[in-house]
Amino acid sequence: MKSVLISIKPKWCELIANGKKTIEVRKTRPKCDMPFKCYIYCTKDKSISFWMGKRYAYADDRSHNLFDICSNGKVIGEFVCRNMTCMQADIDSQGEKHLYNTAFIENRMCLTDEELFNYIYDGKRNIGWAWGISDLVIYDEPKELSDFSNSSSRLTFSKTKDGFPWKWSGMTRPPQSWCYAEELKE
Repeated sequence: MKSVLISIKPKWCELIANGKKTIEVRKTRPKCDMPFKCYIYCTKDKSISFWMGKRYAYADDRSHNLFDICSNGKVIGEFVCRNMTCMQADIDSQGEKHLYNTAFIENRMCLTDEELFNYIYDGKRNIGWAWGISDLVIYDEPKELSDFSNSSSRLTFSKTKDGFPWKWSGMTRPPQSWCYAEELKE
């Protein structure tokens, strides 16, 4: 199964982890067959943190005790995208804003019509994609970005457990939106 790594802000990670957000909206889509796996990278955000504990996940802007783990800048989980819907935004000759193909998924995106329109319609492009979130797994321990590889990964010289001196470096930078990626196996 093909897989991608998707960057998501902490406030949206919290809604996904709580099961409230079951549709992720992007301007583009992967060129692969469905279903495909999506690893969730929680972006770094100074104003809000995504905190994880053993059996809970929540987001807020307060400080917490030492037993909590801040997951910003880490891969917090994964889901399978089994369906995808193309959405369109347009402005008619009277200046009215219109969204197409969104009625059946609106409450699952956690976005208002205005927020969705402003995201999809940028003057040049007016297409967006609704990625369905299913089979969600939130990791007990977040994974490092370097545990994943993509086209930017390279073979580096390093001592490994089996004595082999070369290993894949793993990803060093998160994607702006999403990228094809694979989890590195030990």
